[in-house]
Amino acid sequence: MKTLYISKLTAFFVFLLLLQAGCTPESSSGTEAQNENPTEEGAEETVANSPAKRAAVNKPASGDTKTFVLTDTDISFELPASFKVSDRSRIKQDIPAMQEDPLLLAPLQGGIDDLRSEDDFPDLFVDTGSRYRFFLVHNFEHLDLDQQVQGAIEKYLDKRMDFLAKLMKEIEIQRKGIQFFELDDQNRFQVRYLFTDKSKPEHFIWLTMYFIATESQSYYILVASDTDDDMEAYVNTLKEG
Repeated sequence: MKTLYISKLTAFFVFLLLLQAGCTPESSSGTEAQNENPTEEGAEETVANSPAKRAAVNKPASGDTKTFVLTDTDISFELPASFKVSDRSRIKQDIPAMQEDPLLLAPLQGGIDDLRSEDDFPDLFVDTGSRYRFFLVHNFEHLDLDQQVQGAIEKYLDKRMDFLAKLMKEIEIQRKGIQFFELDDQNRFQVRYLFTDKSKPEHFIWLTMYFIATESQSYYILVASDTDDDMEAYVNTLKEG
């Protein structure tokens, strides 16, 4: 079960690499974040021998969010007010990058298909105020997210990224941060990557993945954006019931 689920994520990375070529930010915010505030090699956050303890977490400012409920559940998140519910049939209309290059649509839909569980698709939320930013949530049965499991995920992702880097030599893949920590009601493993077109550095995607385990559920959250926006405060709004 663990290996099967993690292996499904590989296809998602592949389609995101295909999408990457179409993501050129219209504003300079993403490029500035990449060029002016790079994470130096070796300076990324690393997973400690013991998970970090967090007594409190940052939450988004009140009044700037909307509540979104996952399909057929009572699980909710707060996301920026510019976000809206989308799905595989509407992403062409909802994500501007899809309209500019229709060839990007099939890989994105295929990636969503690969993460489906029986008849349930992951929940997809897109930012209507951005050219390319989405927040994907897939909830599934409880999986213990202990140090052994997070170590296996980290090792698997490292191998897959090395493989993809060799397969697609025109793409530079950098891991920009990794953390494993415990909250009062959950364990969390999160990792962040920057994908850059070597020949066109203005083409890039920031990817942040969150693996979360509560007492009753597990979650895989993927945030993809053409700007260096931190969405952790919104991930922290996860509410069950």
